[in-house]
Amino acid sequence: MEPDFIQVKGSNLNLYRKVPFYFENSYGDFALYKPIGVTLSEMRIRERMHPKKLYIKRKNKIEAIQEIQTEYNREIKMCLQENDLIKVRGIVQNIVQTTLDEPVTGSLEGVSTGALLNQ
Repeated sequence: MEPDFIQVKGSNLNLYRKVPFYFENSYGDFALYKPIGVTLSEMRIRERMHPKKLYIKRKNKIEAIQEIQTEYNREIKMCLQENDLIKVRGIVQNIVQTTLDEPVTGSLEGVSTGALLNQ
């Protein structure tokens, strides 16, 4: 049986707004940390002012992947408009590293090729 929660990659913490985060408390139970509609601030992430491990519910996995893709696309578009190719390269490197860190079946499960090309 697969676990109900999936750990969120630390480099993607600031990209989630629509997906809630959970943490594992000292009793081994998962409790809400970040509700839907808010993001973790850059300062909170930089200063590590959050639980060491944050999770999403497995049922939110596809929504989380789509939200990350949308945010990466938005960032790349903004950087291209500003002609900031160095930042574009960094974003693309992050996407590649994320894909290599997790097998393709985990990172892109349920995402159609059309969805990737149309954004």
